[in-house]
Amino acid sequence: MGAEYRDSQAGVDALIERGIALQPTSRDNEWNTTLGNLYYAASAFYRVAPDGAWVEWVIGARGNKDRALDYIEHAIAISPMRVDYRLEHGVVLTCIGVERGDAAALERGRSELAKVRTMPHHLGTDPIDQRNAEILLAKPELACGYSRDGFIDLRDVKRASAF
Repeated sequence: MGAEYRDSQAGVDALIERGIALQPTSRDNEWNTTLGNLYYAASAFYRVAPDGAWVEWVIGARGNKDRALDYIEHAIAISPMRVDYRLEHGVVLTCIGVERGDAAALERGRSELAKVRTMPHHLGTDPIDQRNAEILLAKPELACGYSRDGFIDLRDVKRASAF
């Protein structure tokens, strides 16, 4: 990929920031907003994206757990009743706790995951999210690679980022 191509492309980071800066006001109901969904998606992206310089060069951003935490806390401020937002909050905190050996973050993450299990449903995916919260409570080491579709084997990501 040439420098001309890279310079002509907006990185993922710039696109996320641009979307949030627009402060979209679209709201389907009290718990489903475009802005909340942007923050949620940004959090999941920054949590799972590899933290390698090559990743930033290719897509214009790299993984950043602190940024992920900030974004999901913004989403929760908008829609605190969303199961998926609360799950992501618990996942990010648990991931930080496991990766950094941060007992306080791990405990906050476990508390959030426990809360997810009893929340009322708003979306069809809420039962799946609640089952995944159970899995993460039992196996917190899976948090950094969590996806609703499954669990990413981070050993594969680390091997790929060595190139």
